[in-house]
Amino acid sequence: MNKTAESARLNANPMQNFISDPHRFLGLHPLGKDSKVIRIWRPGAPYVHVKVFGKDIEAKKGFKEGLFECEVASSTTFADYCIYHQNGMLAQDPYAFLPTFGEIDAHLFNRGVHYKLYEVMGGRLCCHQGIEGAKICSLGAGSASDIACRGF
Repeated sequence: MNKTAESARLNANPMQNFISDPHRFLGLHPLGKDSKVIRIWRPGAPYVHVKVFGKDIEAKKGFKEGLFECEVASSTTFADYCIYHQNGMLAQDPYAFLPTFGEIDAHLFNRGVHYKLYEVMGGRLCCHQGIEGAKICSLGAGSASDIACRGF
């Protein structure tokens, strides 16, 4: 898909893409034959910096307030970049990883027969796609007005 077609697809209803499946919209995605784009959601942020292949780059503001984009080489993988938080902390992009709650999990959950739900939801230390870190709450709450994480 070329840049024009990708932009048209996203601009047709960009926030619907973001709300219904943020992994399809945020993170690292193809942007044509020769490049990819990193999309970052930081509401209220005046700027966002990304470290790609060891080089700091300022992401450009996207079409929506809070959305930032950074075009990168087509050879870029999830392990090749990190995002700076507003407090200066450098961390992996959570949307660069594959989701850990899959279609089978959703099917079993919706039927009320997911007997190992504790293995895919909740918070724990883990290694996912070769990166050590913490996985916190794999849930979608599209209609929620507020979500809080407590404990630790």
